[in-house]
Amino acid sequence: MEPCLILINGYPGVGKHTIAKHIHTALDSDNNTTFIHNHLLIDPVEAICPGRNPRHYALRKKFRDVAFDALIADPNPQLSIIITISLGANADDIAVMHEHLRIARERRIKRPLGQLDV
Repeated sequence: MEPCLILINGYPGVGKHTIAKHIHTALDSDNNTTFIHNHLLIDPVEAICPGRNPRHYALRKKFRDVAFDALIADPNPQLSIIITISLGANADDIAVMHEHLRIARERRIKRPLGQLDV
């Protein structure tokens, strides 16, 4: 399978994690797929800097930058990446979406995106 970036977007509690786990299981027979649940990036920030304030959001961006840089640098050229997100259509969330798309762009994924809104 060609590597891809799959973003599963939806409100909290709609089943993004469950859907992503099923997709990951189906695609990972060759160990070329990784799954990043959005709470893996959000929960540590909430523990360090509780509350949704400018400092909290700045720290979330730093966590994403570190995680996404590591995904971009992964030496496996066949790696497919599944990420759950909860983004809307406002300017801040659109900027966060572009951060996610940077993964596909910098990994030079030919068929970069499968997006599932739930």
